[in-house]
Amino acid sequence: MGDDRTASPWVTAFGCVLAVAGAVVAGYGAWYLTGALSADNRTNPLREIGIAIGAGALVVGALPCLAGLGLVVRGVRRRRVPVSHRH
Repeated sequence: MGDDRTASPWVTAFGCVLAVAGAVVAGYGAWYLTGALSADNRTNPLREIGIAIGAGALVVGALPCLAGLGLVVRGVRRRRVPVSHRH
């Protein structure tokens, strides 16, 4: 019964949206982290805060991205029809 729910096209679509949103947040975190680690910010007293925000956004974005990819993979695998059952 639980297998049928993960085969829903809505679950796969939700996984796609979750993966894209997570990738956007992770990309923003990587961009922010790159800016915080740049040579221009070497003497900035708030550099450590920028590094923490960038690293946090990178991790927070990576988690839903991986979860979304997992939902997509699981949904696609559940919907596949075995070769022996094809006509």
